[in-house]
Amino acid sequence: MKKPIIISVTNEKGGVGKTTTALNLAAGLATAGKWPLLIDLDSQQNLSDYLGCDLSGRNRTISDLIYSAVAGQDVDLESCIHHNPEGLDYIPASKMLATAPSILSNDRDSGTVLQRTLRQKEMSRYDYIILDCRPALDLLVTNALAASDAVLIPVQAEKFAVDGLEGLLGTVSRVQRSLNPELQLLGVLITMADRRTNMAREVEKALRDALGEKVFSIVIPRMIEASVSTNNQRSLVNDPSSKLGACYKSLAEEVIARGSAQS
Repeated sequence: MKKPIIISVTNEKGGVGKTTTALNLAAGLATAGKWPLLIDLDSQQNLSDYLGCDLSGRNRTISDLIYSAVAGQDVDLESCIHHNPEGLDYIPASKMLATAPSILSNDRDSGTVLQRTLRQKEMSRYDYIILDCRPALDLLVTNALAASDAVLIPVQAEKFAVDGLEGLLGTVSRVQRSLNPELQLLGVLITMADRRTNMAREVEKALRDALGEKVFSIVIPRMIEASVSTNNQRSLVNDPSSKLGACYKSLAEEVIARGSAQS
């Protein structure tokens, strides 16, 4: 059975372009001939909104999968998978996800609930599963890392960006030691960068000096079209005139290449 590559897109800090990266990475992978599945793991539901999700009359979300797994109940995975107009498959979030850490803590193996859920045979049809994590370092994020093959960390090109990585990288190391020794750092993605400023250039240099090749070659610039894309509920990748879309296509190509090198 084919095993999809599971990637957690995460950062403890919010406002770094995490959801924009998750969606457009998936769209870029689809453009490259891969079949991705997006999962929204944030109760704020930003990714679900970006994808144009409408739960009226169909209330199955990632919360249903998590709660059913903890309760030892079966749930129809197909009923949780939605499809957006661009052809992207996704499992949306709900407000109930805010209580997921306390629900997860009731499971004997509380750190691996999501891992067990995502290893179902129905998931084998996908090439990639992209987890859009909430900006936290809680039990739900730990579950995402325990279920993942790799971590992609978007980092805004601003002061203290390097210092802000310390807690997350520490969590990744802890999960590697205790729950998922196969977990790898796929890369750090510099986002919302204005290379005309000294700060952006200094942050990029500091990150590359500290992490070397773990920093993606592509840098995502700060452009207004990112917020326009969110408001229009359309990916940047599928807009042929989008400069950011071209950047995310390059990111997808780099992700594919890095995954091949690690396998």
